[in-house]
Amino acid sequence: DVPSGKSGNVNINTPKITVSDQAIVTVQNDGPQDAGTLNLNADKIILKNDGRITGATANGTGGDITINSLALGLTGNSNITTNAGNQGNGGNITINSDFIAAPLFQDNNISANAADGDGGRIDITTLGLLGIAAADEDLPTRNDITATSETGLSGTVAIQNFDIDPFQRLDDRPTPLTRSKLLTTTCLAATYRQGDKNRFTADNKRGGLPADPQAPFNMPLQTYTLPPTHSTAAEANSPASDPEPLPFEANGIYRLSDGRITLGRRCG
Repeated sequence: DVPSGKSGNVNINTPKITVSDQAIVTVQNDGPQDAGTLNLNADKIILKNDGRITGATANGTGGDITINSLALGLTGNSNITTNAGNQGNGGNITINSDFIAAPLFQDNNISANAADGDGGRIDITTLGLLGIAAADEDLPTRNDITATSETGLSGTVAIQNFDIDPFQRLDDRPTPLTRSKLLTTTCLAATYRQGDKNRFTADNKRGGLPADPQAPFNMPLQTYTLPPTHSTAAEANSPASDPEPLPFEANGIYRLSDGRITLGRRCG
């Protein structure tokens, strides 16, 4: 029998759901009315072997499908659809998933298409969209995201893809800290002025850490220099040159009075 009423709503909350072997999760309507609303929340969602999540209609407006997940996979000609037949308009599909993937050269689709009505709307927010993409038409040899209409107005496909590349080269990273950047011969001394507490300064003129070339600051600095050490008594009494002070490791990150961040060691 052909139903005469509007479809109802379905809410699913589960850690994992697999829709496989022609199984269907549906709020579709095969009569003259509109499809219902489907909300699916799961960490992992897998559609395989013609598995379907659908809010399609024969005549009315397609349903509203909202999917929230960490990972969404479609394989084996599976579909998420709010397609509408005859004069009905395509429904809406909203997907928020960290990763959405489908094997290449299959026919897995996300669609909100219409026949004589207008196409629906598809909104996707993801960190990675792999093997499936927005298209102007649904082809059987690829995975498509479509919101088209045969005779009406096309719908909208909006994809916000933050595009995290899992194959990013490990050497594409900032220059690592070197020993010279972690060792200094000066320390940060607190300066106390009336109405001006918890400020630190450091002296570039006497060594210490080099300023960050990208940092927007330039201020007078003040330091305490460590006493020199000598390997022998003769070296200690030699007037030929000033001995170099003993370096020590920086042990913290400090904010100076102008907002600058520096790596150093506090005196005392």
